[in-house]
Amino acid sequence: MNADILMQTLDSVGAKVDNLWSMYIVVNLGILWFFFLVHRPLLVIERAIACIGYGGFIYVNGGALIEAYEMLEAVRLDLTKRFSQDFNLAPETYQHLVSQNYDDRLMLIAFSHLGALASIIMLFAFRNVLIRRYYRLFPEQAARQASEAAD
Repeated sequence: MNADILMQTLDSVGAKVDNLWSMYIVVNLGILWFFFLVHRPLLVIERAIACIGYGGFIYVNGGALIEAYEMLEAVRLDLTKRFSQDFNLAPETYQHLVSQNYDDRLMLIAFSHLGALASIIMLFAFRNVLIRRYYRLFPEQAARQASEAAD
């Protein structure tokens, strides 16, 4: 495999990493949007299904990110070790490749994904308590919600 193909591979794996992080952000925003949009209390089964589904997403997305970063690191190492002479005309690119390291991404993924999972579980676990407190503090909203449900 030559340096050009490895550079293209590095670029495509980097695009995969970007897509996986984008998917993670969109799903988290969607969950939060749902959480604040739906004002009715949720059944225990609804909350359990949401948490289990989100946990599955976290598992799959986190695993895919870890694999992508491992591939990114492998391609980077191959480029820097095997083709250092090919980068004589592009020393800044070579220096950038040498200075990068993707081995520490496991901790970033673990903290972000497990932290989000814990936060979502807590939000869904205490969701009905928060809604009841909201309606106690703002009784006019509870009346409005009841009249909209009757319509």
